[in-house]
Amino acid sequence: MGLRSLIAEKIASRVLGNGKTRRAVMNELLDQDTLLFRDLGDHAFAFFPTDAIGRSLFQNGEFARGSVTDLRTFLEQNNAYKPGMSVLEVGANIGTQTVYFFLDLQCDAVVAIEPDPDNMNLLRHNLALNGLTDKVEILGVAASDTSGTAEFTRDLFNRGGSRLGAKRTSGKTRESFSVEIIRIDDLVQSGALQADQIGLVWMDVEGHELSALKGMKQLITDFRPPIFLEFTPDGQHSTQQELCDLLFDNYRGVYRHAGGFHPVSRDAFAQIKHQVDLLVI
Repeated sequence: MGLRSLIAEKIASRVLGNGKTRRAVMNELLDQDTLLFRDLGDHAFAFFPTDAIGRSLFQNGEFARGSVTDLRTFLEQNNAYKPGMSVLEVGANIGTQTVYFFLDLQCDAVVAIEPDPDNMNLLRHNLALNGLTDKVEILGVAASDTSGTAEFTRDLFNRGGSRLGAKRTSGKTRESFSVEIIRIDDLVQSGALQADQIGLVWMDVEGHELSALKGMKQLITDFRPPIFLEFTPDGQHSTQQELCDLLFDNYRGVYRHAGGFHPVSRDAFAQIKHQVDLLVI
């Protein structure tokens, strides 16, 4: 690191270390619609500095990359890894994991589903930065258990926390709009998605997990691809039980990812109260 870069990093760290100053800087960046760029050696990203993912990229040089490397190891150990696989990514955001799939899973192709137009535009940009444009198909829709449109609320300070089904809102950090929703099984039936090529489903849909999975029930029943999902409990016992049944009835193992992969029983699944990463194989 050069002297100028070192000085700039020290200044940024000191300024952003103060909560009040940090909020003022973030609000100004939000008003200016600013993007930042980082060359990270084997890849590069452009990102929103006000967003949680962007802050992680700025401070740590990565965003949950360890989840992908851990997954590769676990799939190999359990004979569930398919070299040259295609990945179905449901909730691709700006493409951090999309890029990691090629670097760390060594997949051949990704179908990336992302309903937020801002995220989708930056996803395209990041794919171009990393020479992956021709290997990723982007669908600007949201996955659900029906087709049509639904309300989508964007969180400008945590775009990964944006979600379907929230009430219409507007303001400094949140804004709502309608997006198209589709069933994954309909994509398969139309030929737009080659189900037999999918070696992994990666899902991050902020509480919409059950609906998205119900919309790919035929894919699950026919092919049972491994699924890595961020599960966000909604506090409804019936919803959690239905999701539990769908996963345990169709897969031989359900695992919680936290410093490794740990088996989860049906009874333990019912007791999950907070957001957790799960893998089913």
